Amino acid sequence: MRENDKSTSFYRVPMELLNANKYRQIEKYPRNEDTVAALMESMDKSGYWKNIPVRPLNNVITLPDGRVIEGDDNIIEYLAGLEPGSTVDFPVEMPFGHHRWEAAIRVGFTSLLMPIDPISDEQMLLRMALENRKEYGTNMGAILETVNQVRKELQRNLDTFEDYEEYADNVESDLFNTPTKFKNAKAQGIGFRTIQQYLGDTWSKNDVNYCVNVLDNIQAGLYTLDHVRGMTSPGIMNRFDILARNVAEAEWPEYIKTSVVDEAAEIIKDPDSPATVKIVDKAAKNVKKEKNPINYLLRQSHVKMDLVKEIMELIDTEDFPEGGVGFEGYEELVEEAKKRIKKRNDKAAGEGSPEGDAAGTGDATVGDDGFDPEVDGAMPDGMTGSDGEEVGDETPPAVAADTYSRSALVFVAQGSALIGKTAELPEESDFYEAVDKVFANCVHLLLEYTSLPEIKEMVEKAEGELLK
Repeated sequence: MRENDKSTSFYRVPMELLNANKYRQIEKYPRNEDTVAALMESMDKSGYWKNIPVRPLNNVITLPDGRVIEGDDNIIEYLAGLEPGSTVDFPVEMPFGHHRWEAAIRVGFTSLLMPIDPISDEQMLLRMALENRKEYGTNMGAILETVNQVRKELQRNLDTFEDYEEYADNVESDLFNTPTKFKNAKAQGIGFRTIQQYLGDTWSKNDVNYCVNVLDNIQAGLYTLDHVRGMTSPGIMNRFDILARNVAEAEWPEYIKTSVVDEAAEIIKDPDSPATVKIVDKAAKNVKKEKNPINYLLRQSHVKMDLVKEIMELIDTEDFPEGGVGFEGYEELVEEAKKRIKKRNDKAAGEGSPEGDAAGTGDATVGDDGFDPEVDGAMPDGMTGSDGEEVGDETPPAVAADTYSRSALVFVAQGSALIGKTAELPEESDFYEAVDKVFANCVHLLLEYTSLPEIKEMVEKAEGELLK
């Protein structure tokens, strides 16, 4: 059994009587295991630091014999009659220090010496907010928890009291310190500026605004708390939020929207990901520009549009919805598509068309791997976004087109054709899983994530599903 050092100014609290801050939702916002591990190591060397005050649970002393002591003065008087260092027999709660509490339990402490004093609800909330801001400046779970709890508590105070005088008599905060401010707040609700003012200057308005938007969109069902928990900054969380909103507005089937948001969140949270605020911001803008999923697939894979369309037509005429493409393999599919383009272009040339093919492809311009080697990563000639704006000159993700295998071309074409067929497929169709992989690959390209060999492997695996 372990105990921290004795002190005449502290009371001993058994671990089973110690409770978390009423505003701290540990199940929803779990502790950081790295922080707990570091504290455990520190406690093994130097013991438990006795600097965390606690209050009686809900600011009321409830004794085993049924007696109840409430009111700050009565609580202080009761505590003054206890022997310093003695063990208390009533539950208490801590405003902060939840990681240290967990570390102490794991190290083997069975009780802790702690100062006990009355602490108001507002102070419990503010002290938790200070801890979250100080210890988790890069943990969006803790930041969101703080903003969420502050907004709920401020709104609860407004809803509880009907007139200003009653509010002023019962609430410590001076946020609404005139009848006019109180009336306006009652009418408008709690916004991000009010929350930031309550939390103080260490919280920026932008950060609080981002959190409010994310919390609102979680409630609206655009994504879940798990998607953003673990992101490293308010800025990148905000760009993900914009990306998710743009995906929600895109003209895609709902299950594809879910796939894109899931994949983007995982990439952004990956510590090895290059997904900076700038990259995620660019991705969000690209999604907004290309609301049509076929254009999006083509745009992100840097392939020639007319060749893909030709492959799509072949797929469509060869019983693709039944599960096959009607050819021995994808190489023959590409070759057949190229032959048809060449034949059409030769015919057009024989009728007096200008030199070169009408669509900018054909055997003269399309390499053996199904890509135009002259393009080297550029967008397809003449491709426009959903708003008609030319996108061919934009800088694509840092992936060279001529490094892709022929399978990537078929992969994109098949995925594109499949999207057009989703209305005809039963809900239990295996194609849904395959098209998820199509879009997972596109999100990887969009966020400039993973290496070319890894992309190639993922393309080939998904292609196998699509070619079954």
